Amino acid sequence: MDTTTSFDQAARARTFTRRPCRLFYKTTMMLAVFGLAGPCLATDGLVIRGGTCSADAFKTGAESAQDDNIIGLSANCTTASKSKSDYAAYTKGIKGDKFCVATMQSIEKINATIKLAPLDDNKLHCLVSGKASKLANVLTKP
Repeated sequence: MDTTTSFDQAARARTFTRRPCRLFYKTTMMLAVFGLAGPCLATDGLVIRGGTCSADAFKTGAESAQDDNIIGLSANCTTASKSKSDYAAYTKGIKGDKFCVATMQSIEKINATIKLAPLDDNKLHCLVSGKASKLANVLTKP
């Protein structure tokens, strides 16, 4: 058996069964090259962010913001549901009573990334990166 062929077939199978993460920033890309960027999420599910649903609020809440690009916007992510009406069940750890909700597919369609980043007190925690103005168009009030 030719191991090269088996490896190529396995690589093709993984490509079609799991969407790769999209990377925007050189630092994130370098982390991905060295395997430190964190796992990608499945494309079906919800992203829930607490607070005001605006590009300015997202820029303020992100770990890093330069122009319209943000890195590390804190949110909750779940693959247990993709129905936006179910968001309330996944708001644990989010302060306040205002929420912004999007499907993972809508986040990926605007070329933004979602990275799992569970915390000790919030296993649903994730980080969203991308263009703040585009995120504000999809991450909206429920």
